[in-house]
Amino acid sequence: MPHEAHLRCGHRLDYEAGWLLPAPGDLVPCRRHGHCAVESSASSGGDPAWRPRGRRSPSRKAAYDDLQVALRETPSTTVHALRRRRFTLRMLVAAEADGLLTRDLVSGRVSARS
Repeated sequence: MPHEAHLRCGHRLDYEAGWLLPAPGDLVPCRRHGHCAVESSASSGGDPAWRPRGRRSPSRKAAYDDLQVALRETPSTTVHALRRRRFTLRMLVAAEADGLLTRDLVSGRVSARS
């Protein structure tokens, strides 16, 4: 296989495309241990830095601004409703850390902070 990553546990993972290769230190799924760190990765053909061209996702800043607008429109909503609007869980956690919202993990409710 022209694209492979070697894990610290000794396993080797093969990839079909160079742009899929994880970087050294990344955690990847391991058949034996659940997740293991990548020790090294190598590509014998093509450009490993190549990325597919096409639609680009909106910038993080734009998406974060959209979340602020959504919370102004509906100050009390659910995580599920925000996920339907394509806000990621990672973004919701970051917004909570920034003091933009509060989450109730038991009920799944999200409330905007003033």
